[in-house]
Amino acid sequence: MWNHVESTYGNLYGFRNYGWDQVMANRGSVNYCVRWESDAPVSAALRDRIHAALKKQFGKWMSAMVVNGKGHNAWPYTSVPVDIVGWAVKNRSTLQWTDNSVDIYAGVLDGGGAPHCAPDCGRFFHQDGNYSKCPGGDARHYDQSLWLTKGFQGGAGGDWGRRTSTTSTTGRRPASAAS
Repeated sequence: MWNHVESTYGNLYGFRNYGWDQVMANRGSVNYCVRWESDAPVSAALRDRIHAALKKQFGKWMSAMVVNGKGHNAWPYTSVPVDIVGWAVKNRSTLQWTDNSVDIYAGVLDGGGAPHCAPDCGRFFHQDGNYSKCPGGDARHYDQSLWLTKGFQGGAGGDWGRRTSTTSTTGRRPASAAS
């Protein structure tokens, strides 16, 4: 796979926003913001299942970076914590929890009308690491988005994160996502 990447992408080694670059910039962790593109309500239990699924999936990549208890090819981390620092929704009422465990971006929409995490807090928009305009500062910046879209077929991704169906991260269709 890496041979394909090397032969396909221009400026492969000059680009500095790969997932491993993000982990290195954070000194061993990564932050996500969830974009919920659905009108289905999100309970605290569903939120927590999505967080657990994301951590599990990211952990699979990180475990592949460790061989015999040491990082592959000088990778310095044997585990990488995954923090969910925000959720973006069209309407705040979609989120059925009131705690302040994550930042909420309600009504912040991209050009296509999808909920969008605050660009001032996103690494894709600030690869220089300057989050001075992010309300939560560096601690609440996000490196990638997990964009969950009702009815989305397949998947898409890049240094900004990944987009998939609202049902793919939990491994099952939540009862509340039937609408």
